[in-house]
Amino acid sequence: MNLLLVDDERIAVRGMMQGVDWKGCGVDGEVLTAYNAAQALSVLEETPVSLILCDIEMPGESGIDLIRQVRARWPKTACIFLTCHADFTYAQEALRLGCLDYILKPAPYESIEAAVKKAVSGLKQAEEQETLLRYGSDWLSRQQESAAGSQPRRRTPEELAAAVRGYVMENLSSPELTV
Repeated sequence: MNLLLVDDERIAVRGMMQGVDWKGCGVDGEVLTAYNAAQALSVLEETPVSLILCDIEMPGESGIDLIRQVRARWPKTACIFLTCHADFTYAQEALRLGCLDYILKPAPYESIEAAVKKAVSGLKQAEEQETLLRYGSDWLSRQQESAAGSQPRRRTPEELAAAVRGYVMENLSSPELTV
């Protein structure tokens, strides 16, 4: 899982790079940096990023503008805003964009770490659910096709999760059932 740190204040970026325990937060990939929205988009074009930690006020495009573009192109990428602006309209827009947190600078590294840990945990949980649903959908389709010899009907995520849970519970002792 890669993280992108976007802030026009180079000293703030350097401080976070050195002061935050990224591995301890669950960031097991690279911590990438950009100093404006254009650089951030360039990084995103080349490297998959799961989480963006972003300032709002930057020269050129703002962090809000950046995250709007990210939502349109990489909707699964999560965002935490880290800004010195306690402006309600910014916080409101951050909520509309689905940002996970809004941290005011200067923030202690522990606050940043707590927000990143929470975000990483949520991203991993979402990934696990997606995998479970994908596995459940494939398994259900095979079961339905072999039983009915026809095209399966679409199931809701809740139905798929229930079916997979049922299958796992019924086959817990089976050596064919693995993680």
